[in-house]
Amino acid sequence: MRRISEKQGLAYNSSLVGKSTMHNERLGSLMPQIRHWLLVIVAMGCLQSLATAQVVYPGADLYTVEGESFFDFSNNPIPADFFFPGSDPFDDVIEFDPEWNLDPIDVIIERLGPAALPTVGSSDVVPIELVELKLQSVNPITITFGGNVDSFFDMRLELDPTKPPSTGEMKIERTDALGGTYEIPTEMVPLQLVAPVIIFTQVGNPANEKILEMDGLLGRDMCLESIWQGSWEFMPTHDQLIIPSVTGPEFYPVGPLILEGDGLHLELAPATIPAPATGCLLVLGLLSCCFLRRRRCSTH
Repeated sequence: MRRISEKQGLAYNSSLVGKSTMHNERLGSLMPQIRHWLLVIVAMGCLQSLATAQVVYPGADLYTVEGESFFDFSNNPIPADFFFPGSDPFDDVIEFDPEWNLDPIDVIIERLGPAALPTVGSSDVVPIELVELKLQSVNPITITFGGNVDSFFDMRLELDPTKPPSTGEMKIERTDALGGTYEIPTEMVPLQLVAPVIIFTQVGNPANEKILEMDGLLGRDMCLESIWQGSWEFMPTHDQLIIPSVTGPEFYPVGPLILEGDGLHLELAPATIPAPATGCLLVLGLLSCCFLRRRRCSTH
């Protein structure tokens, strides 16, 4: 048997190490290209998946109030003597506070039916329901008596859970492979707010509450329609507030939606994840329980 000298062995091992080092260097130089093409393949798969999506299934959309959101009573003033005997009519504008509580959700609109969107350019109409509405004034309003300042009241606007649901129709359009636009247009069924209530609480005397039922003031239900189209995508943004089995699927608002009607003007933005994360988890738990409980009640 041929024996390998110690010198030959060292030379052989050295050549193996050299070849291994060259292989690792070559592989290391190729890794950026490999990662690039892997990302391209994954991205193409995602786009293909989005491109083949044909149905937007029912789900709930979560919004927070922002920008210029207000209630204008100039066309439908609160009558005299409403707050107390001798109080003057109120016909001013009340702005809503986008940060009045820690809950990032002020409005929930539920899409009750699927939207068939087989190709770019296709559209569909789905029934919707306003499941949640809770708004708070930025500052107390001033109530006068004979033209003189008498008292101050905070204002809240809410849905009455004992009344029938507030429903309407939404038009959803697919404009590209990633998503499209949606709106509640004038020519369709507007979003009808069935007997929303406005609660006025006197500053310094919280036991003194005055409740204004808008159907009594208007003589009918309030009607809202979109004056600015919202945008949606099949996938949520990185900071969007998501509740499994409630939000989505395949439909996530990504831009502002502006609703207006009967003095109410709402600029809505998709609800985002609040900080800290522990607060978010608490909100998600409470919201899920509230949403499911209200849905169960509405089915009875």
